[in-house]
Amino acid sequence: PGNYLVYVELDWVGDSHPIVLSSYGSSKVIFVRDEKEEHPKFLEEVYMSCAKKSGKVHDYVSEGATNCYKYSDMRAEGYGYNFFENYSEDATIKEIVTYTRFEGLELCKPFEGTSYEVQIPPGEKLIVLLRQVSPFGYNLSFSYSSNILFTSEALRKKVKERGNKICRRDPRLSVKVDIFVYSLKHGAGICYLYENCTDNKTLEEKVIFKTIGLEIVGYDSDEIHVKVGPGESKFIELQAQTSNWSIQTAVSYTIHQLQ
Repeated sequence: PGNYLVYVELDWVGDSHPIVLSSYGSSKVIFVRDEKEEHPKFLEEVYMSCAKKSGKVHDYVSEGATNCYKYSDMRAEGYGYNFFENYSEDATIKEIVTYTRFEGLELCKPFEGTSYEVQIPPGEKLIVLLRQVSPFGYNLSFSYSSNILFTSEALRKKVKERGNKICRRDPRLSVKVDIFVYSLKHGAGICYLYENCTDNKTLEEKVIFKTIGLEIVGYDSDEIHVKVGPGESKFIELQAQTSNWSIQTAVSYTIHQLQ
């Protein structure tokens, strides 16, 4: 007993034919059409459930994110999916896919064409469905880029924990001082953290960035002037705009002793 949802789909070759949906059992079954479309995401829910049971899973741990998952498969019944779940607190999954061969297939709404771009923020889930439209099979190939976008606060923590650490020298005395610059390359770009642990010195630094495929967050110029006083810190983030990016820097600085 109970209410059940049934989805019936047939891809005929040639002329259309009538079909019959029936039941066999000791109890009477009443079939009612979903005329009001009360379950518009029925297929999405079905394949989200299917993905958790049988889909190939990628966990993004190598990209530095935890509790982020992607399930993917192409099913024998003619549907395929890329299903994303994000249970993290500070990471967004970003994926761009372009199908270079997409024969006998189509993207299900709201997606269309031969490509898609998605972002899944913390606490969200999303599925991209593919449908086989030819009974004679399909051909599929694609290129893609997949990144994890961290919040600035998360990157500040990661760059200090895992980044490359350089201690600045006082140019006049040629001695190291407790002023540090951390840098970290990650899946979505590169970031820098300046930290002044002195109580009587100020760092003034000019950095000229020569980049390809990167954008400096919050700046319109490739030349940045950094001033970090005692006990202060400064964070700089460059976000990747393409999968293949490069960076070169030219740095000059002075350190002032406070009176």
